[in-house]
Amino acid sequence: LDAPVDDPNFGDEWHLQNLGQNSDALEGADINALPAWAITAGEGVLVAIQDSGVDLAHADLDLVLPGLDIIDDDEDASPNLNDDGGPHGTAVAGLTAAIGDNALGVAGVAWRARVLPVRMIGSPEFGPGPTLGDLHDAFAFSVDAGADVINNSWSFVGGDCSSAPDYAALRDAVEYARIEGRGGLGTVVVFASGNEACEDTVFPVLTAPGVISVGAVNDRDRHIGYSSGGPDLDIVAPSGGAGGAMIWTTDVTGEP
Repeated sequence: LDAPVDDPNFGDEWHLQNLGQNSDALEGADINALPAWAITAGEGVLVAIQDSGVDLAHADLDLVLPGLDIIDDDEDASPNLNDDGGPHGTAVAGLTAAIGDNALGVAGVAWRARVLPVRMIGSPEFGPGPTLGDLHDAFAFSVDAGADVINNSWSFVGGDCSSAPDYAALRDAVEYARIEGRGGLGTVVVFASGNEACEDTVFPVLTAPGVISVGAVNDRDRHIGYSSGGPDLDIVAPSGGAGGAMIWTTDVTGEP
């Protein structure tokens, strides 16, 4: 493996460079990261990770602080480690922008980008979730903090694929990003298509102008069964499981 970075687990990151490392994998089923890195690795880019929080002490993430926790209404965007979903935001942050070429862990897709942590999702058993006003405020915070990209790996869709409400507050938040972000150039807003295996658009915000909807494929370039599709799916990208290898990324630090 001719690695362009010295991160010890880069060779396991088949989604960046798939050389058939894993059994039955399709060589070349990756995102062509290396040719892109010859142009940019995300220098000067700030990505807001609007998720379950990010490990603020993680040595492989370059964070811009203060962040925002709209659940606890403070600036500490750390995850709740008692929540099974707590590590999710740290994993997303690492896939996006884990520091590359630092002889540590993994390299993110945009490994020279910085991360703005925003905690906005959590399991109901750990308290009430955010209101629609809170969600709007989170987008406004990310935009006003200078985020170039806002990543959202969540949805309101239930397991029965019934359509989520078309909340005006969420559309307004996305529109604020599109119109006001990056000094009027527009902030890129990315949403996951959903993990409910729905065959039509059931999360209406995916139809909003400027939103990029992302589905999932495995290391054989095959659709992963849980990933939702529909006419508003814009692109697919590697994810883990469902017959293929898992993806390496950052985890919360410490024994839990």
